[in-house]
Amino acid sequence: AARQLQPVRITTREECKIPGLLDGDRQGNDVSAMRVDIGARSYDEVMQAGIRPGDRVTFDTTFQVLPHQRVMGKAFDDRLGCYLLVTLLRELHDAELPAEVWLVASSSEEVGLRGGQTATRTVSPDVAIVLDTACWAKNFDYGAANHRQIGNGPMLVLSDKSLIAPPKLTAWIETVAAEIGVPLQADMFSNGGTDGGAVHLTGTGVPTVVMGPATRHGHCAASIADCRDILQMEQLLSALIQRLTRETVVQLTDFR
Repeated sequence: AARQLQPVRITTREECKIPGLLDGDRQGNDVSAMRVDIGARSYDEVMQAGIRPGDRVTFDTTFQVLPHQRVMGKAFDDRLGCYLLVTLLRELHDAELPAEVWLVASSSEEVGLRGGQTATRTVSPDVAIVLDTACWAKNFDYGAANHRQIGNGPMLVLSDKSLIAPPKLTAWIETVAAEIGVPLQADMFSNGGTDGGAVHLTGTGVPTVVMGPATRHGHCAASIADCRDILQMEQLLSALIQRLTRETVVQLTDFR
């Protein structure tokens, strides 16, 4: 099964990286039954290797370039979001922008939206765009039900279990995307949420939307993404930032 026999590595407190093989409960999903086999024959050998309780275990996945402008790697959720932040910093570093822009790489979204909460309290934004990724459970379903197809443009998330994006905000994004020729996939998360669930509740409320490139095989040892989706997401974010004037902010935050 995909949950077993995956190459992993343990990073010790001394930043030593020890390779191993993930093995676990083949009959179910009991995390407590998982083991990482590093070839040790005893507890003492594990200790001698420098491994201690609390050391982190990560998939030992190599980034690879695939045919047709696609890539494969680990933790695209949400390394793709971090990549987009870096490219935006490079592009807009010397640009004269109509608004003060904060780019935030937050942590612990999967375990309680923690970084998103603390960062938003620090910044107190007027408008927020949350970058995330998602995949469709049936990765090879190319029908209309799959609105997370790689190669079909960035996702514009209209709603999830923690957030309903304001129609004014999504309409503005759709207008800008059409102006610059970026296709969008209108998406809804039927299960789960993102940092947007915490961000939009900060202070007196923040108009918030979630966007990002689609992937395949999310939350697995490796995911697949389309470079064109990533580039289009970058182009759209840049265009949105450069059009976010004070007048636009007032329009997006006026709910009368």
